[in-house]
Amino acid sequence: MKSLSLIIIITFFSAAVFAQAGELDSSFGTYGKVIIHNGPHWIGPESIAIQPDGKIVTAGVSFNGANNDFGLLRFKSNGALDSSFGIDGKVITAIGVLDEAYAVAIQPDGKIIAAGQSSPGFAVARYNTDGALDATFGNNGIVTTGGIGSGGGIAFSVAIQPNSKIVAAGVANNGFNVDFALVRYNTNGALDSSFGTNGKVTTDFGLSDDWAFAVTVQPDGKIIEAGYSSNLMMYQTYFSLIRYNTDGTLDSTFGTYGKVLTTIGSSDDEEAYSVAIQSDGKIVEAGYCWNGTTIDFGLVRYTTEGVPDSSFGINGKVITAIGSGDDRASSVAIQLDDKIVASGYSISNTLDADFALVRYNKDGTLDNSFGSGGKVTSDFDSSQDWGTHMTIQPDGKIVMAGSSLAALDTFSASIALARYLSGLNVGILNFSSCPSSPLIYPNPIHQTETLEFTLTKNESLTIALYDVNGKLVRNFISNEQRTAGAHKEILSIGELTSGNYFLTLSNGSEKMTVKMMKQ
Repeated sequence: MKSLSLIIIITFFSAAVFAQAGELDSSFGTYGKVIIHNGPHWIGPESIAIQPDGKIVTAGVSFNGANNDFGLLRFKSNGALDSSFGIDGKVITAIGVLDEAYAVAIQPDGKIIAAGQSSPGFAVARYNTDGALDATFGNNGIVTTGGIGSGGGIAFSVAIQPNSKIVAAGVANNGFNVDFALVRYNTNGALDSSFGTNGKVTTDFGLSDDWAFAVTVQPDGKIIEAGYSSNLMMYQTYFSLIRYNTDGTLDSTFGTYGKVLTTIGSSDDEEAYSVAIQSDGKIVEAGYCWNGTTIDFGLVRYTTEGVPDSSFGINGKVITAIGSGDDRASSVAIQLDDKIVASGYSISNTLDADFALVRYNKDGTLDNSFGSGGKVTSDFDSSQDWGTHMTIQPDGKIVMAGSSLAALDTFSASIALARYLSGLNVGILNFSSCPSSPLIYPNPIHQTETLEFTLTKNESLTIALYDVNGKLVRNFISNEQRTAGAHKEILSIGELTSGNYFLTLSNGSEKMTVKMMKQ
C-alpha cells in the first residue's frame, strides 16, 4: 500500500484556555453570524455540508420571479462568500418546473451533489469545485428520475456511499398517499440496476402517509432512512425508521422486518427529520413531539437491532423544552466524543423564533458544559430565525444554516448562518502528499501511514488506534518522551476490517482525536 504523509502540529493546552462550549465563534462572520440579504430571489438554505478544504456549501431554493430553481452558496471558512464559486459565491440551476434543492453532500474528490425535486420527480445535480455543472454526470450534470412508485417524488436527503454511489431519499406517491422512497445512482448518474427495482425502492408502513426526510449509510453499507408516519384514523404520528441491505431489500434483522415505529407522546404532533449513527453503531433520530401544552425537541436512540435503547433517556427517548413556545428539531449530529447535538429553532411567548442548539451526553442527559444547561439560542435581530440544518466541522465547530425573516413573509427571507464552539480539542490530519483528497473526514486509513508532527514543547507522547467500542487496536507509541520540534513516525496499521476508527494523540492529560475510516 502507498504510504501517505500526514502533517499535524500538536499543541496541548490547559482546558481553561478554551472558550465556553456553545459560544458563537468570533472568527466567523460578524461575531459568529453571517446574514446574506438577497431580496426576493432566495428563500433560504435547506441543507449544509463542509468541503474537505473547510469551505461551507449550502443548498436550497432560489426564486427567479416566476418559479423556483436550485440555489447553492459557498462560504469561506471565515464566513465570507467564496467568489471562486459560481458568480460571487452563488450558483443557480434551472432544471424544469418547480426546482427545489433540499439536500447537499460533498464527494471525496470535492465535487458537490445537490438533490431535491423537479416536477414530477427526484432531481440530482453534480457540480465541479468551481460551481459549474459536471458534464460527466447524467445529462450535462443533471439527473431527473420519475416513475418512483406510481408517479414522481421529492428527494429530501442525499448520502454518498464509501464506493461513491449516490443514495437519494425522500417520498413518492403510491396512488393514495406517500411512501418512503430511495433511489441509488452510479457515479455517472445512471440508475443503479443492482439496487431495488431498476435503482428504485419504495416502502409503505401500512398506515397513511410515510414521509422520509433523512438518509445515512452505515460503515457496512447498510442504509438507514428516517422520517415519520401517520395514522389518520387514530390521529397519531410516529417516528419511523427503516434499514435496508446494500441491495435495497429490507434488513430483517432490524426492527420488525426492517421497519421501526416509535411513539414518544400520545398525539399526532410527532415528526422526525434527521438521523445520525454513533461510533458504536447506535442510531439517533431527532425531530419534535407534543408535551401536552407545546411542542419540544424529541430524540430517540436505537440499538443496532432497531430497539429503543434503554440506556438513553427514558426507555430510549428524550424530550427537551427550550423556550416558552414550540421548539422543533430538524437536524442531529454526533461529535467525536459521541455527545449528541440537535438543532432547529425555538419560539418564545412573543412568537419570535431563534436558532436553537441542544447538546446531550451519551446517556441523553443535557450537557451542562454547553451553553446554558446544554441549550443555546441565537437571535439575528429579526422576528423569525429558522434553523434548518446543522453539521459539525472536522475541527469540532458546529455550523447551522437557516433563514432570517423580518416578518412572516417567506419572500423577504435572508440567508443566515451561525458557527459555534464545541470545546473539543480536535486535530485534523492533512494528507499533504495526496492533493486529490486533503482533509477528508473521516480520513481513509491505509496499511502504512507516515505521521509527521511538530511538538511545541517536550511531551511524553502516546499514539494509539481504537475501534468504535473503545477497544485498543494498535499502540504505536506508549508514554514515550519526545522533545520539542519536528518528528516523523511510521505507523504500521496492518489489516483492519472495514469501519470507523479513532487515532488518538495524548500527552497524558490532554487527548486529540481524529476519526478515520477503513473502506
